[in-house]
Amino acid sequence: MSQKQQEVIIRSLQPEDAPHVAKIWVDGLQQTRDALASRWVVGRLVSYLMDKLEETATSPKGHVGPEGCNLMTFWTGDDRQFFVAQQNGFIIGCLGVKRGQEEDKVEDDSKWASVWNVSV
Repeated sequence: MSQKQQEVIIRSLQPEDAPHVAKIWVDGLQQTRDALASRWVVGRLVSYLMDKLEETATSPKGHVGPEGCNLMTFWTGDDRQFFVAQQNGFIIGCLGVKRGQEEDKVEDDSKWASVWNVSV
């Protein structure tokens, strides 16, 4: 008997979501590495960059932090919001949206918005 799929719900990040979001995001970095592994030069460069990004972002001072512990702090502000996609009680995706084009800079006067930490 098949289980009925529920609608996907998009909602704001909650503190209890952080470990799940961190795992989804790190898994997304690995997916990028794997997708480019067969491309010798590009694959090695991207893999190196993804390693550094993961190391920095998930460090105690990184914007994700260990187990996602910094997500709520980093993504709480008038210029930014972090969302999760949830289906059947599971977090299946995430993304951060902020005013401006630099992730770690407040740009209140910017006419642009940018998307960060996208993973599905």
